[in-house]
Amino acid sequence: MDALETLCTPRTKVLILNSPGNPTGAVFSRETIERLVEFGQRHDLWILSDECYDQLIYSGEHLSPATLDPERVVTIGTCSKSYAMTGWRVGWAVAPARIAAAIGIASTAAINNIPTFAQRAAEAALTGPQEGIAEMREAYRRRRDLATGLLDTHGLLEYTPSGAFYLLIDVARASRLADDAPFDNLVFAEALLREKGIAVGPGAAFGERIPRYVRVSLARSDDEIQTGISGALEFAREYAERALTR
Repeated sequence: MDALETLCTPRTKVLILNSPGNPTGAVFSRETIERLVEFGQRHDLWILSDECYDQLIYSGEHLSPATLDPERVVTIGTCSKSYAMTGWRVGWAVAPARIAAAIGIASTAAINNIPTFAQRAAEAALTGPQEGIAEMREAYRRRRDLATGLLDTHGLLEYTPSGAFYLLIDVARASRLADDAPFDNLVFAEALLREKGIAVGPGAAFGERIPRYVRVSLARSDDEIQTGISGALEFAREYAERALTR
């Protein structure tokens, strides 16, 4: 929160939030959301709240900023996560009436590209039975526990995601490289995919603060998660030995 004050300038117009978050799976606490809304009010900012994982919560609670200041918040939702419609590109925005029409005009071109069957599927998903979400959430919880259990066994568990379906792994630490040793997670991720057929998201894709990490997705089967994480950790050790012999 203190860092936000230093980043905000007279040119700042929008504060973008993502909770539950990608890539960490973090869920902002009620206190944090309240402070962020107060920050937006104090600096007269719009708040764009990306809540596409709002149904995938394992601990804590999801508080939408719009419940605190509906005239300042634009809430973004999607069918991609809770309804497993990834790739169909159907979502929505909940916005104050004074800007809703403008959002509609700006999104017209994209909406025109959505096939009718995907729009009908989204309508059916939102208005139909919701039991499938609970089943999916429990499946993701089980996979999260499987993944964190694997990392714990190797002494690499740093945190437990509270939502979404992602997990960050410190692969540089898994490789047993020194803390100050250079490590390029993009090169590592490319080598892991090329040599072992295991795909991860390099930390570089999410900013400069996690140069030693990769992101794994829990949207796979139990066997694939077990094989993927175990294979990535084993490859990390091989990767480090290779680097030391160069």
